[in-house]
Amino acid sequence: MFTAGGKDKSKEDELKKTLQFYKKNHRSVYVYLSEAEKLIRSLRSFLMSGQLATEASFWKADALVALSIKIPDQQSKTLVFNFLVDVDLPETLIEIVRTLRQKYPQAFSETEKRDVRKNDEPGEKILKKKANTKRGSGDEKHSEVKCMTYEKCCKRD
Repeated sequence: MFTAGGKDKSKEDELKKTLQFYKKNHRSVYVYLSEAEKLIRSLRSFLMSGQLATEASFWKADALVALSIKIPDQQSKTLVFNFLVDVDLPETLIEIVRTLRQKYPQAFSETEKRDVRKNDEPGEKILKKKANTKRGSGDEKHSEVKCMTYEKCCKRD
């Protein structure tokens, strides 16, 4: 889990350095990279402060997903996705899911609890695809990860 201290500071410094590198070498996508960087900082901040189950964090995550729709061409998308990998976004997202699973276990189905092994390292494949019927019949289970909606996970009554 992310903790306050040197590791977080070095991740923030690395994020800034990587953004500067991409800005220098890929000016055409800088506007998307800058937006992604702000969203990543926000998500990491929500993670460190324990504020993942808020409407604000939900919308930041949603904005990060929607960013790919804004990017006009495949080459630019590839550059942005490479940036996201270079700044360890997959590791951050895995940590967010782990934190949410610990804090809100009821938001995850029994199938997901069986399919996601607790002690996997971030780089390992942690999800298994389940399919009970032939492909194309329309009855497949499309839940490598079921989408956790805001209402299911985070909404407070």
